[in-house]
Amino acid sequence: MMFVLIRAITYAALFIGFVLVYLPSRFVRWSGIVEPATTGTPQVAGMILVTVGTVIALWCVFTFVFIGKGTPAPFDPPRKLVIRGPYRFVRNPMYIGAGLSLAGAALFYQSLSILFYTGLFFLITHLFVVFYEEPTLRRTFGDDYQAYRNRVRRWWPIKHRQKLARSDEFPAVIDAIRDKLRSRGFIGEADRLHTLVHQMAWTTSNELYGELSVALSEIRKERCDLPADIAAEIHRLMKSIGHICRWR
Repeated sequence: MMFVLIRAITYAALFIGFVLVYLPSRFVRWSGIVEPATTGTPQVAGMILVTVGTVIALWCVFTFVFIGKGTPAPFDPPRKLVIRGPYRFVRNPMYIGAGLSLAGAALFYQSLSILFYTGLFFLITHLFVVFYEEPTLRRTFGDDYQAYRNRVRRWWPIKHRQKLARSDEFPAVIDAIRDKLRSRGFIGEADRLHTLVHQMAWTTSNELYGELSVALSEIRKERCDLPADIAAEIHRLMKSIGHICRWR
């Protein structure tokens, strides 16, 4: 783990040093802009943006190390699909953090040249994400990545509204989750749901809904290695149970 952390910090330092420090400083020098003599509202706002962007980027780096067991570098990627930390809200938070830092520098210096560089940075990263990163992740992580992609947007952190299951759909939904669990080797968990789905065929009591909710919650807690698509289905079903029991 320590070696992974050292590699990640090294790559991050090189990226930040070149993309977020060296190149913007070149733009500032070429455009003849000097550091503001006084610190006004644009400078304070710029420093806040730089700080927020840096914190987001560092959060991403440590998430890659401790959750993904890898680094943000394309040539030394995580061993596991990273969908926690800032990646719960948007699929490319590291690039967003870097872009915010650049936008903050543009605001601090009130520089159109750095603003242009910020736009160019987002354009290049967007093309890189669309034509390289996403196809690579799809090949590497398959259905897990597709399920994550369906839930979380690429750039804008707006959560998709989940369609909740109706009570009459529960047996079919549980059957589908059970079959997925069994096909991925989670036999004990699949058998537990198999028993519950047969009980639901003849009762819809709140007690059974509660038992089902507890079983699903325990599966999520005990099996941290659940594939992302199964975890998402279990989460949706638990929300559906809560919604139904609230209005009964």
